[in-house]
Amino acid sequence: MAKADVLARVKQDLALGHTYMATQRLRTLIAIHSDDLELREMLATIYRQTGNLAEAGRWSYLGADVSPTELAAFARANPDSWLRLRMLRWSGDESGLRAGARARL
Repeated sequence: MAKADVLARVKQDLALGHTYMATQRLRTLIAIHSDDLELREMLATIYRQTGNLAEAGRWSYLGADVSPTELAAFARANPDSWLRLRMLRWSGDESGLRAGARARL
């Protein structure tokens, strides 16, 4: 299924209040497009709305809009720094990231 089709389904899921299904679809897309920061931010936004700050911190870790509270929640939930790095599932080039994200990575 094409990325645009999956994103349309995500929007439909969210309109119906089906956040779990929307997050699963986005996580699948991120597995395929691991360097797509927009997808990561969409997923982080859903987790913020549902109150899951640790997952919001995970998925916005490389973005510009991550809050210190989210970063702290992600670190508390996953105290091992190597595990946190693996959980990001980032396989893109670091040069495409902003300076703050490169420093965190």
